[in-house]
Amino acid sequence: SWLRLRTCVSGNVFAMAAAAIFPICAVIGGSVDIGRAYMTKQRLQQACDAGALAGRRLMSGEKLSDQDKKEARKMFDFNFPEGMFGSAAFEKTKDGLDNPRFVDGSEDRTVVGFAETSIDTSIMKIFGYDKMQVAVDCASRLDIGNVDEYANWVTQLACNSSASAL
Repeated sequence: SWLRLRTCVSGNVFAMAAAAIFPICAVIGGSVDIGRAYMTKQRLQQACDAGALAGRRLMSGEKLSDQDKKEARKMFDFNFPEGMFGSAAFEKTKDGLDNPRFVDGSEDRTVVGFAETSIDTSIMKIFGYDKMQVAVDCASRLDIGNVDEYANWVTQLACNSSASAL
């Protein structure tokens, strides 16, 4: 009986299709959920960058004031409202730190930002993956180069251009 079953080829397509359903679902589900996580991360990164730039732009001294931090957070919230792409609400980190947060960097006139959230998976729940973590960091620093040399170079360039036009 086993030998006859082993040599019988009728119905093989059905068995192969049934065996392939789960791997196909895993590939499609992974693609969909990873695509959503990628979109969320990109938008979260843009919001973090916007917040760091806004905080740095408003800095009047070497360090962030509380008002600068509020403005940075406001810019972040404008670019990434809570729940965007089905993301979870922002909660404090395990260390009790604000999330997202904008703080002074290790150097003067530097703003460092951090944000993290999670998104619920849609198809990968079938395989036991309920959430995907998404975290980004960003920084903004004010660098003022040697403006006098640049202005001198532009002036020389302008003079040379006008002299050659004569």
